[in-house]
Formats: sequence, structure tokens, C-alpha cells
Amino acid sequence: MENFTKSVFAVSFLCMAGVAHSQTPSDAMMMKQRESCLAVTYEHGSFNEYWEGETLRANATIEDVSRTAIAPMIAIGLHDRVNFYIAAPYIKTESSEPNGGYLNGAKGFQDLTLALKVELLNMELGKGKFAVLASGGYSTPITNYLSDYRPYSLGNGTNEWSARGIVQYKFDMGLYVRATGGEVV
Repeated sequence: MENFTKSVFAVSFLCMAGVAHSQTPSDAMMMKQRESCLAVTYEHGSFNEYWEGETLRANATIEDVSRTAIAPMIAIGLHDRVNFYIAAPYIKTESSEPNGGYLNGAKGFQDLTLALKVELLNMELGKGKFAVLASGGYSTPITNYLSDYRPYSLGNGTNEWSARGIVQYKFDMGLYVRATGGEVV
């Protein structure tokens, strides 16, 4: 029954996706001045292997690990070419095979993310529009979660700065090509 409920939710969400437009610090869409957009994303996945550096580790003693994230975010148009973002995801991790109270998983709010996206260029070019954008962000833990014991931890437990460049060409017919590059420190 749980899989059926998830499937109905996913299909309903996909049907709405054609009319809903949301903004993120990594896309090429912009809010106009004084517009705002509230988005809540849901993500669920499970795994029995994970990467630790360049080594692929198997969860030999803990079976499958699942991770669920619910991430509310708001985008605010400060100017037609400047958007501000605030996000604070709630994360839950757990094992499919409880191991006697050791490493049973964690849940809670992860990091507060603040980001700014700027549209540097948006011009007609050929049969479409060419856009260049830049975004920068800062994330910091908002709860005292334990960052050790991967893969159960909620996050890295550290402050992070990010910078991203975005280049997009959108054809008049609606198709687009986008390239993104960035750095997190």
C-alpha cells in the first residue's frame, strides 16, 4: 500500500509540474521584482553501497539505508535580475535492519541555506535567447546534529560557501541547452 501511495503522489506531482514553475540557485529561471515562489521538494532513496572518497563501501552489517528529505524553499525577486533564496531541509535516515540500538539513523533539520542568483546577460540570439547567470550561497547547520557515522548523518555539519556559473540557450520553440559549473568550499 505504501508504494501505491507514493506512486499516486508522484503521478499527481508530475501532472502539476506542467503548470508549476519554481526557481533554484542552479537553474536559469528568474523571479521578477517583488515576486516570490514557495517550493517544497521531497526526495526518498535507499542504498546498500556508498562512496567514501574513492572507495566504494558495502553496508555489510546494516542492510539497506534509506534517506528521506523534505526541503522547503522560498525564492524572492529582489530585482528582475537578482533573486534571493532561503532553504532548510528536514532529513531522516534509517536502516532496514535495526542493529540493537547502534546506528539506528537520525532525523532533524539539516542546514540553513542562503543564496543569491544574478542574471548577468539575457539577449536574443538567433532563434532563441542566450543567458548567463551566477549564483553564490552559504549553508550552515541549524541544529546540533551529529555529522559522524556516515551514511546515517544528516549532513556535513560544517559551514559551506558555494559559487556557480550558469549558461543557457533557450530556443523559441521551448527547448533549451544549459551548462553549469561550480565550486563548494
